[in-house]
Amino acid sequence: MIRSGILILSILGAIAAPGCASAAAARPEHEAARRTFDVAASLGAGMAEGLVAAQPDAGEAARHDLAVITDFHLAGAPGEPGPGAARRFIVYSGAFRLATGSVPEALDAARKLAESLGGHFQSLEESVITIRVPAARWDEALARLPSLGRILSRRIEAADVTDEVVDLSLRLKNARALGDRLAELLAKATTVEETLAVEKELTRIRTEIESLEGKLAVLRDRVALSTLVLTFVPAGDAPVRPQALPFPWLAELSLERLLGLSGGGR
Repeated sequence: MIRSGILILSILGAIAAPGCASAAAARPEHEAARRTFDVAASLGAGMAEGLVAAQPDAGEAARHDLAVITDFHLAGAPGEPGPGAARRFIVYSGAFRLATGSVPEALDAARKLAESLGGHFQSLEESVITIRVPAARWDEALARLPSLGRILSRRIEAADVTDEVVDLSLRLKNARALGDRLAELLAKATTVEETLAVEKELTRIRTEIESLEGKLAVLRDRVALSTLVLTFVPAGDAPVRPQALPFPWLAELSLERLLGLSGGGR
């Protein structure tokens, strides 16, 4: 049992050392690799790809991280820039309150709007509807909202999740590599104790891989499809914004004062 534990620990150390995401944050060469990629990517995708082979002095760990960062920056996502287009991962979301003559008709129109843009309806509660639209058509979706009703209030957010995506990607790549090595070790196990010890660790790693894959899938979905929460109220219940007067002194001419001026001139 001790022998199998030593074997597992030796493999864990050999695999985790080259590109552990937590260690990457503590070593400056990893940040240097990230900055180098960003500069090269702005000059062209070809140069960015060439960086992986052009960092002999960066250290194996930094070159490993650079390779993963390059993969995900050049991977693209549905509805967004494809291979060769360096980009960041941005999650767009918005919440709008609109006044409309018919709430049921507005809710139906909002659902059709999402579908026409290649998105879909997500949820509905009373007069609040949540729709998802492709990030590539986010601006178009916002431009078409006035057709659903008079906008009373709005809140728009853009969250940059690039660092989170890169961190999860590094951890996933390391976990997969470790899983492959453990599978090889399992095939070479010669005793029951060794087999049980390796199988236990392999099960843990596979569970971690599934968890990381799930988190990345959620992030990619949030990046690919933006979220809009629309709240509709009847037009009669919506407050009317007062019109701004062209001259400030007009605000001082109240109805009572105007009537007084009129009576004094007789």
